[in-house]
Amino acid sequence: MIQGRFDEYMVYVGGQPLDLAGSLKIRNHSPDGFMWGYGGSGPSQLALALLLHFGATAQEALSWYQTFKGEIIAQLPQTDFEMQESVVVDWLEARRIFSQELEHGQPTE
Repeated sequence: MIQGRFDEYMVYVGGQPLDLAGSLKIRNHSPDGFMWGYGGSGPSQLALALLLHFGATAQEALSWYQTFKGEIIAQLPQTDFEMQESVVVDWLEARRIFSQELEHGQPTE
């Protein structure tokens, strides 16, 4: 389970704090912490951190985090939230399939 604590600017995955420092090394949007529910810098940092946490390479994360932010992170309520880990895992897998199909010239449906 992914849980966001609005008053703490923190996100927990499986009860453990999501790593901010690792995502800051890739792109520094919000050194003060994560945020969600709109399209700003805190949500950008969260999108990047979640993709990295769930196995995206640095290149994948950099290529896709703004789209992930718009489709998922910006849509969360501006309050505490809970989200299944499968939301991120499934989104990442779908994006990889889509990218592979584009790369190999296969039609997407």
